[in-house]
Amino acid sequence: MITFVVITIRVIRMESKRQLQVAELIKRNFGTVLQEKGIYIFGEAFVTITAVKLTPDLSMAKLYFSIFNTEDKNEVILLMRKNMHTLKQAL
Repeated sequence: MITFVVITIRVIRMESKRQLQVAELIKRNFGTVLQEKGIYIFGEAFVTITAVKLTPDLSMAKLYFSIFNTEDKNEVILLMRKNMHTLKQAL
């Protein structure tokens, strides 16, 4: 009797040193922008950037954030999307 075992190997790419450096720079600077401009956009809500993931060619960044000090987190997300141009300009 012959038994076959299927093994799936998933390759997880590590981020390059450059990706990590640029991600940290974006995280730090966008956090500063949120401190300066956030009060005018979100009011009392406290938004923090928790992580930044970059594509290998550094052309796109995905920001992960957490929202505190508000009951309506969806409203804060909508306000962030509405004012994204202002936030990007400040960055």
